[in-house]
Amino acid sequence: MDKGIILCGHGTKSQQGISSFFKVYAELETKLNTKYAINYGFIENSSPSLNDAILEHIKNGRTEIVILPALLFSGVHISHDIPFTVQTLLKEHPNVKIKLAPNLGLSKKIIELCLQLIEQQLNNIDGVANNKRLLVVGVGSSKPKTNINIAKLSRILWENMPFKYATYSFISKMTFPSVDDELERLKVIGKNDIIVLPIILFPGVYLDNIVLKLENFKRSFKGKVQVCNSFDNNALLIESFIDRLKETIYGETDLLNDVNIIEKARK
Repeated sequence: MDKGIILCGHGTKSQQGISSFFKVYAELETKLNTKYAINYGFIENSSPSLNDAILEHIKNGRTEIVILPALLFSGVHISHDIPFTVQTLLKEHPNVKIKLAPNLGLSKKIIELCLQLIEQQLNNIDGVANNKRLLVVGVGSSKPKTNINIAKLSRILWENMPFKYATYSFISKMTFPSVDDELERLKVIGKNDIIVLPIILFPGVYLDNIVLKLENFKRSFKGKVQVCNSFDNNALLIESFIDRLKETIYGETDLLNDVNIIEKARK
């Protein structure tokens, strides 16, 4: 096994979030460990660090390493944090080849997973979408291109399911509209039931904040509000990770070579 795979998580202080991450890791390890050595590392808030995970592979003699980011969209972590860590290590280990697989993005399987999560909640009420409204909630980023994905996803889901209305918001303070603002807008529009879809890989602080805001909103809202589960260790999510890995190992995809991303990270 000369190739090493690293499942690179963001990291969280939430025990539930860490538990969910390890469920995904266990699934990937089961599917990949006959071909590749696989470990894990985190960008922040959790241990071991990505730096330590890379060093572990190098210590064990692996000269080719693929970083598989457990991230939905490309933001600062993809464009700066991960490349900076890699660039620093490559100075000390120039004979090691490190690739960065793409973030999950809006692949067909991720969209299918979103539709599946929505269907689960529709089954908890009366199963009809055309008299309900959909609120897609993203984390939010300082990068507009990342936020555009949430707007695009809300439209794709609306095109595939006959909701009366669909919109989007963000839970972090890095961009707009906020969850509170969009919920108030939906309340003004009418009392139709609302399905809320958090675009979040694992449970944690962001999902907890969304649920808290929804509980507060329910006190003054006459309709029902149903919140979908996070992506967790859904089979479609596992397949999406493996697809990204195959693109990188067997194809030309390597984000570290994309428009000299390491040079940008250095700056």
